[in-house]
Amino acid sequence: MANGKKGKGKRDNVSHLMLTQQLKPQFWDWVDSDEAERAEADGTIVTQRLGLTRDEAVSLIERAASGDLQAVAGLGAEIVGRLEYSGSVFLYDKIAAGQALTDWESDEDSKHEGSRVAAAYIILHDKDTWTDYSGEEPVECLKEPHVHMVVVFESEKRNGRSVPASASPAYLAKRIGIPLNGHIDLPRKGGPTFDWPGYGKVSSSLDNKLAYLTHAKYEEKFQYDPAEVITARGPGYLPIDRARRPDWLKGRAHIKKQQAAEAVEDLVEKCITGQITKEVIELDDDLLAVYGRHKRKVDDALRTRSDAEATRKRVEVERTLGTEWTKSGIAVTGPRRSGKEAFAADLLEKLTALARHAGQQWQTVRPPGQHALENVGSAELVHHEDGRFRAFRSYDQMLRYLDPNESVEAEGRYYSRQAPAPRVAVLTTSNTLYEFGLSSLARKPTEVLEADAATSSSSRAPADIDEFLLRLGWVVEVQKPVRTVDDICVAEDIGTAEAFEIFKQEAMIGFYRPKEKSARRTETVRARNGARLGEITTTAEMEPVGMLKGVDRAARFLAVEIMHGRNGDIIAALPEEITARLNDEHRLIAGDLVDRKQQVLDAAELGQRRCGTCGHKYSALDLEPYDRMCFGCGPETHPDVVRCSQCKRFWDTSAARPYGRSTCDACSPG
Repeated sequence: MANGKKGKGKRDNVSHLMLTQQLKPQFWDWVDSDEAERAEADGTIVTQRLGLTRDEAVSLIERAASGDLQAVAGLGAEIVGRLEYSGSVFLYDKIAAGQALTDWESDEDSKHEGSRVAAAYIILHDKDTWTDYSGEEPVECLKEPHVHMVVVFESEKRNGRSVPASASPAYLAKRIGIPLNGHIDLPRKGGPTFDWPGYGKVSSSLDNKLAYLTHAKYEEKFQYDPAEVITARGPGYLPIDRARRPDWLKGRAHIKKQQAAEAVEDLVEKCITGQITKEVIELDDDLLAVYGRHKRKVDDALRTRSDAEATRKRVEVERTLGTEWTKSGIAVTGPRRSGKEAFAADLLEKLTALARHAGQQWQTVRPPGQHALENVGSAELVHHEDGRFRAFRSYDQMLRYLDPNESVEAEGRYYSRQAPAPRVAVLTTSNTLYEFGLSSLARKPTEVLEADAATSSSSRAPADIDEFLLRLGWVVEVQKPVRTVDDICVAEDIGTAEAFEIFKQEAMIGFYRPKEKSARRTETVRARNGARLGEITTTAEMEPVGMLKGVDRAARFLAVEIMHGRNGDIIAALPEEITARLNDEHRLIAGDLVDRKQQVLDAAELGQRRCGTCGHKYSALDLEPYDRMCFGCGPETHPDVVRCSQCKRFWDTSAARPYGRSTCDACSPG
C-alpha cells in the first residue's frame, strides 16, 4: 500500500473520489498513447492498457461518447480494474527496457497491491450546456460528452486504525489515466452523515457527489434520469436515489447560495468591463440567481460601468456636440390609439439602422413616466412614451434637455446624474402641443388646468412657452385613420396583428417645423376634447412641411431628414451605395410630401379654421365643406362624415347610393 508520504498531490489514502473527463481518446493516457510519440512530446511514460489494444481502447471511448451505454459500463469496469490491478501498471515499459526506477516509483508502483473498490457509479453527460457571452447576445452551447464517476474504497485496519484501502490522490489519478487537478474531486471534511441503503453511513461529501451524477441538487442544470447511472460495483444506485432524493431536492437552495457566492466576483468583473449588461442578467436564470443574492454588489458594478461610459460619452459629446451633430427633439402628438407609438418606434428603428450602416451602435432607452432623465444615461435615442409633465423634474430641466447644442448635468433624486445628450429624443403624447407645454410650465395635469381656467379671472397673464416650442426640431401630428384596428379585423376577417399593419398603412402623418415669427400673439389653449385650459403668448408658428400616408414611409422620411439636418457625421460615414439608395428613396417619398405640402399651403391661404369641437386650429385640407372639423374630431362629431378610401377627402354619406360604399361621389361616378 502507499506509505502515506505527503507532498504535492500526495496525502493520506482517500476514502472516495469523483472523476470527470471528456470522452476523447487524447484525454486518457492509456487510450491514445503512442509510446514513441508521447515520450518524445512530453516525456510521459505510456501506461499499460491491461490487455486492451490501442484500437480497442480508442473504440471504447468513442462508442461511449456516441451514447453507447454498454461502452460506458465497459469504461467504468476498466477504471475499476485499473484501480484494483496488483503490480506495475506504469513502469511496465521501463522494467522491460531495464531502466532504473526511482525510490518513489519503486514504492508507489512496482510494490502496489492495488486498491479495493467497494462501490463505483458512472454516468454519461451528453446534454449539459454552457453560455457563451463573447458575442453580442448570449448563446447557449452544448458541452462535449463526458463522464462522471464516483468511486468508493473499502477500509482496512492498519496500526490499529481504519484507513481506506486505496492510495494517494496523485497515484490514483495516474492509475485512472487523467490529470489530478480539475478532474478529480476529493473528499471534503466535515458535515453530517447519511444512511445509504445496503451500505451504511456515508459522509456528506460522498453524498453530494452521488447527487451530482444526476444534478439532483442543481435545478438549473439538465436533470438526468437516475436509471442512466450505471452501477459498476456495490449496491445499486436507484435505491440510494429513492432514499436520498427528498433531501437532495431540499439542498437546492443551499447549492444556489453557494454557487452565487462563488460566481459573484466573476459577474462583477464582467459588469465592470462591459461584457454583461443588466438586460443580459435579467434574461439569464443563472445570472439572475447570482444577482438576486448579491444585488447591491452587482448594481454597484453596473453603475460603475455606466458612470464610466457616461463620462467617456460626455467627453466625446463636449468635443462633437454643436460641431459635428446637434440634438433633435421630436414631439409626436395625436389622439389616443392613433398610432403615435408605432410611428415613434419605427422612426427609432430606422435611425438605429442608419447609424449601424455608418459603423455606430446606437442604444435606445424607454425611460419611465417620472424622473425620466435619471434613466437616459448615455443612450443616443430616447423614446418618452405617452409623455406628461411628470417626465421631467422641472420645466427648466426639460428646456435644458431639449437644447440642441448643450448637455447640462441633470439633477437626480439622490445624486446628480450624468448629463443626458441623446442624438434624438422622441416625446409622444395625446396632449395637444400647447396643452403639453402649458402643463409642463404650470406643473399641473390637464384636469387641474381645466378646473383653474373655469374658476380663475380672465385677467390672469398668458403663459410664455416659446422656449419649449422653439427648441423642438420637428412636430409630428398623427391622425387617427377612419377605420380602427377592430374595424379592420371585422372587415378583412384577419387577426389583430395583421389588422394593425393595415392600420399603420392608413395612418396620416403631418410634419411641422417650429419657426419664430416677429409678431407676438395670444392663443387660447384647449385640451384635445375642447376644454379650455388657459392662454399662452407666443411668437412661434408651426410651419407645415407636408403630410404622408403610412407609418413606414413617414418614418423613413423623417429619419433621413434628421440625419441630414442634425447628424452630418453619420451621413459622411455611410457607404456610397447606401447613401445613393437612401437619397433615391428619399426623393420619391419627399416628392409625394411636397405635393401634399402645396395643398396645405393652398388651403392655408383661405385662412386657418378652428375646430368647433376641440377648438384646435388646423388648415382646411380636404375638408370643404366640413371645415368646422379637424382631422381628429370629424368622424366622431359627425358620424355620417367619413374619409373617402380613395382620395381621402371627407364626404357626407347620408345621401349616398348605394349604401355602404367607401368612396365619395367624385370617386364613384354614376
